[in-house]
Amino acid sequence: MAPNTPTNENRFREVWDGDSETDCVEVCRDLQKAGIEYRTTQQPVSRMSRMGVEWKFKIYVLDSDYQSAKRALGFGEQPESDDSVLEIEEKTAPDSDFNQDYEARSRAYLNRWDSELATVEVGSQPPTDASSTVELSLTENLIHFRVEHLKNGARRYFVHPKDEARAREIVREIKTGDPPS
Repeated sequence: MAPNTPTNENRFREVWDGDSETDCVEVCRDLQKAGIEYRTTQQPVSRMSRMGVEWKFKIYVLDSDYQSAKRALGFGEQPESDDSVLEIEEKTAPDSDFNQDYEARSRAYLNRWDSELATVEVGSQPPTDASSTVELSLTENLIHFRVEHLKNGARRYFVHPKDEARAREIVREIKTGDPPS
């Protein structure tokens, strides 16, 4: 399922997301039957053993078709009550969220890479920190990295020079707890 980038003049809004390709296809079919224009994205979440990849699928519709899409998918049919589940506000996704650079990085991330090219140290963790936050964050941001495990239990993280700025910012955010500036 190849991502379709929305055109510049339209604003799209996320109407569905999930990790099942079958569910994604069914939602697309329902939107197509209702005559509602939609776009999809497919992004790698993680790699599994035996070369498997876990994917995250998202479906977007024109902002003007959002309510019609919710009805077509049966999202607006449940009555609201005081004990309903907390709803999270939907976000409007301008075309810049469909950054082609990200799509290219996403495809490239799945290709083989040489860990010896990861020569720039972007951070470290002391032996007392056993969390995998740095590893998970770099992976989530499609940055290949190499970990050097020191004898005392500390870890040093190395990335490819082209990923240095993004990786340093991620490590800074983790260490300081500050969101991106």
